[in-house]
Amino acid sequence: MDDIVASTRRYEAWLGERLGAAPSARDLAEKHEKMAKDRFAFLRATYWRWCERAPDFDGEPRVLAVGDIHAENFGTWRDVEGRLVFGVNDHDEAAPMPWPHDLVRLVTSVLLGAAKLSVAVTADQVAAKVLDGYGEGMEAPRPLILDGTAGLWERLVLTSEKDHTDFWDEAREEAAKDAAIPPPRYGAALEAAFPPGAEIIGIYARDAGLGSRGRPRYAALAEYRGGLALREVKALVPSAWTRRPGEGPEVNRSAEAALGRHRSPDPWFAVTDGIARRRLSPNNRKIEFPKKVKEGAMVPPLEPVVLKAMGQDLAAIHSATPGARAAVRAALAAGRQDPAWLAEAAARMADAIAEDQAAWKAHMDGIAG
Repeated sequence: MDDIVASTRRYEAWLGERLGAAPSARDLAEKHEKMAKDRFAFLRATYWRWCERAPDFDGEPRVLAVGDIHAENFGTWRDVEGRLVFGVNDHDEAAPMPWPHDLVRLVTSVLLGAAKLSVAVTADQVAAKVLDGYGEGMEAPRPLILDGTAGLWERLVLTSEKDHTDFWDEAREEAAKDAAIPPPRYGAALEAAFPPGAEIIGIYARDAGLGSRGRPRYAALAEYRGGLALREVKALVPSAWTRRPGEGPEVNRSAEAALGRHRSPDPWFAVTDGIARRRLSPNNRKIEFPKKVKEGAMVPPLEPVVLKAMGQDLAAIHSATPGARAAVRAALAAGRQDPAWLAEAAARMADAIAEDQAAWKAHMDGIAG
C-alpha cells in the first residue's frame, strides 16, 4: 500500500482524469492544509484512503451504500410535501459494497469528532446506538419525517429568525463579491435548477465540503416571486470505492442512493450529465460539530437519539437494494446485532486514520519548513 503522500498524488491524478481537467490547485492546497489540521477533517477529506484501508467484510450482503458517510453528512431538507426530513444529504461516493462499511465509517467519524471536542464517548456506546437504529430501520425502513417527531425535533430543528436572515445575507455577499462565469454545462445546470420565472442575479464558485474539494462547484442566487432562492451544482465522478480491485464499473450512483424508495428527498435534487444540482436554504442544511463545546451544551451528532436516527436512515438507503433487507436482517440475527464487532472495527479504523493523519501533518510541516 502507498504511503499517504503517494496515495494522495495517485488519487488526485485519477480525479483529474475523470474530470477531464486538473482539479483546482487552490482548492487542493486548502484541502491539504485542512487534512493536516485534525483527524476528523482528514477523514472527511480522504474517502479514497478509507477505501484503500477499509476491511473487506467478504461474504456479507452487498447493498448500494453511501460510502463517504460521516457524522456531518446528515442534515435536514423539505420534501415535496413541505415536510422537514432528516437523513444523509450527500451521496457523491455511493457504490455497491458490503453493508457493514457505512456503519463502521459512521461510528469512526463520531469517535474522531468527539475526540476533537474532548468529549468523552466510547466506541461501544456509539456503536450500540447506531446499530440499534440500523436494526430498527431494517425492520421498518422509512423516511425520518421530523414534523411532530418528539426528541429529534428539539435536537435538530435549531434555526432561528437570525439564522435565516444571516443565511440570505451571506448568499447576497457571496454572489456580489465572488462573481463567476461557469463553463456552459454548469451554467445550463444552474438555469435548470430553478422554477420557471426565477431570475438569476449572481453566480459564484462555492467553497464547501472537504471530500469534493477540487471539483467544479457553483452556486446561483435568484429572485423568485418576491424572495430569494439559492441553488448549487457540482461535478460528479465515479465513487473512489470503484478504485478497489474488482469493484467496478466506474459509474456514479448518487441519484439512485438519494432517491431510494424508502426516502423522501428534496424535489429539487437531480443528477444530469454528471452534474448534481440541489436547493440550498436555511432548512436545507447539515448538522455539524461545534467549534467548541460549552459545558452542558447539546452536541447533536453525539446525542443518542440522533445517532439512532443516523442508523435508521442508513438502513432506509440500504433497504432499497433488491433482496438486501432480508439478507441483512439474517446477518444481524446471526450475530451482527451485537455491537462489539462494530466498535472494534471502528476503533481499528480510527487508529489507521491517526497514523495517516500524523504522517500527512509531518509532510505538510516539512513543506512549510
